Amino acid sequence: EFFPTPETISAAAAKTSRSEENLPTLRANAIKDIEAARKTNTNVVFGLGHESVAEHAYFNFDLVDVSRAVVNWVEEQRLASFTEKSMRYVKFGNDFLMPVEIESSRYAKEFKDLMNKNFALYTKTYDLILPIVMSENPSLVDKMNNDPSTGARRDAKNKLEGMAKEDARYCLPYATQTQLELSANGRSLERMI
Repeated sequence: EFFPTPETISAAAAKTSRSEENLPTLRANAIKDIEAARKTNTNVVFGLGHESVAEHAYFNFDLVDVSRAVVNWVEEQRLASFTEKSMRYVKFGNDFLMPVEIESSRYAKEFKDLMNKNFALYTKTYDLILPIVMSENPSLVDKMNNDPSTGARRDAKNKLEGMAKEDARYCLPYATQTQLELSANGRSLERMI
């Protein structure tokens, strides 16, 4: 049994406005004949300029081992849906990416040393901020230490730590290694690329 793919979904959508066949039939025909579906997409999207049918094709990507710079650029496009590894909820280790241009230059050691200092500053900042956050939120500290519910204690602890992470993240460099789930329709993806 065949399942719809982004190209068969968009091919069926392309024919919807010009065919008397119902959509399930159009989709089934596209699935049976992939080459014809590709030809339909090429003719309608590129030949006739009806790019809207590409919006029916939806793609998901895992962007892993990328820098904050890449994540920020992708998110600035506002053409897709995103879920990012949050610098407010996750405490980052000493994970960074070195640009190829720097890695192959005489500045590689300096860059690595600077990144290590940045992450050390991040950790130190977090460690300094956490007690301040705790002193400013005694009700959360009390809940973390004394609430009979394990979930409530965990939630209070996570909230306190999250406040410290949120402030400490300003020390993280653009080269911080992170990840992003990206979902986009075909038209948006083409514009991003």
